[in-house]
Amino acid sequence: MSDIDRVWELMEIVRLCMFATWTGSGLRSRPMSASVSRDKNVIRFLTDVHRHKDEEVREFPQVRIRRFE
Repeated sequence: MSDIDRVWELMEIVRLCMFATWTGSGLRSRPMSASVSRDKNVIRFLTDVHRHKDEEVREFPQVRIRRFE
């Protein structure tokens, strides 16, 4: 199994992760659930548009996603 195949396999098994952004003065993490569609090469996250993560990502585009063990 290739590394890429293993990553897709893990994403299909582990749907919950932590999404971390930088605010300019600290990290902000929030749990997120992924919808994975390997045949389309797409990973979707459902999120609330009334939160600050969009502005944080625009200003500081380096983010981190960590899966739960």
